Amino acid sequence: MVAMKTKEALTEAGAKDFVEGGLPEGKSAAILWSSALKGFGLRLRKGGAASWVVYYRPSGVGRRESARTVTLGAYGKVALRDASIAARKIFGRIADDQDPAAQRREERTRERRRLDKALDGYEHALIRRKIVGPKPIMSTLRRGLAPLMAREVDKLGRADIVKRIDGLEAKGLPGAANDLRKHSRSFLEWAVGQGLAPFNVMAGLRRPRASRAERLEEERAGQALSDEEIKALWMSCDALGALGGLIRLGLVTGLRRAELASLRWTRILDERIVIEAHGAKTGVRHEVPVTPAARAVLTRAPRDTSGLVFPGRGGAAMSGWTQLMAKAVRTSGVDFRLHDLRRTVRTLMSRLGVAEDVAELAIGHVRKGLVGLYNRDEAWAARVDAFGRVSAHIAGIVASTEHLKGAAEGEAGTVVSLPAARRA
Repeated sequence: MVAMKTKEALTEAGAKDFVEGGLPEGKSAAILWSSALKGFGLRLRKGGAASWVVYYRPSGVGRRESARTVTLGAYGKVALRDASIAARKIFGRIADDQDPAAQRREERTRERRRLDKALDGYEHALIRRKIVGPKPIMSTLRRGLAPLMAREVDKLGRADIVKRIDGLEAKGLPGAANDLRKHSRSFLEWAVGQGLAPFNVMAGLRRPRASRAERLEEERAGQALSDEEIKALWMSCDALGALGGLIRLGLVTGLRRAELASLRWTRILDERIVIEAHGAKTGVRHEVPVTPAARAVLTRAPRDTSGLVFPGRGGAAMSGWTQLMAKAVRTSGVDFRLHDLRRTVRTLMSRLGVAEDVAELAIGHVRKGLVGLYNRDEAWAARVDAFGRVSAHIAGIVASTEHLKGAAEGEAGTVVSLPAARRA
């Protein structure tokens, strides 16, 4: 409830006494009105916050609508004289059939509609919803749409964004172009839901239908590496720095690119690597045993102040995948994609006699339907055995590599704790 104080001539001394006197018992707010300027007063809220306000009804509406409020500034920061002058200007606008409160709301909404501000809001929404990988999503949007930041979201046209996507394609960055296409569409859908745009100008936009040459190239996708390719790729990794370590760990763990790129030393707990739910694509915590081959990779990875196992430039998360992968392909002579490492691990498990259900759990796939609802067994021992078989197989292929000598002799099912210096 709001207590309305008797209207009187507002003075600095009277305002001070009003604020220091506090609220009446049981009231959430009180207003000290000015007798000289109808609708102008000093509002005191629970907790002691006070501000100068104007209450009014738009011209011609009478009491059909509730009174509207315009806040003129905080008591103590805005003097009574300045607040009175501002109030008179507000009443002048009302007399000219303007609605100052509605105009202020529109100004605030217009500020929120500016692309840079809208992206800030979108980032907060992604974090609040615990969407996996908000940082790369926002990096893609802010980099890709950088020249448009001063524009309002509802003023963006499809051509504005498509021009940015085509620019990335022209630079030979199809992955970045596809990411911008995908993430801008999702962002604008959110903006529509927030009332920042009337419709999504990217709705229905998909990548153009692939040409014959592109279809032939895409047929290469989805393959598992042969033993010869595994060896060639593994042997080339020393020349690739942190990317080489990431590739090797991917070959023995089946972790996804984002999981590997964001992996921190604090997530390597003795005999297991832990991918928390917020960092997993499925939104479910995933754990992978530290096998002999995985241990060999981790013990060779240098540490820096970033805390990342495989840091990019300047200690930031690894990025620029198109260029990085092009270098890896040239260096190894193996035409592969990072997701092929995951397919390779899964294929090896089948080749090495791992049960299908165990293999699916091992690479972080989630049980579906009623099976997932009722079967809560994590099958950890079986998963340890599965990765132990993959570890021993890969170590056998590349046993001539100095740091893997002995790993091939590790029995399936072996889990190796890292040295104390590597533990979280």
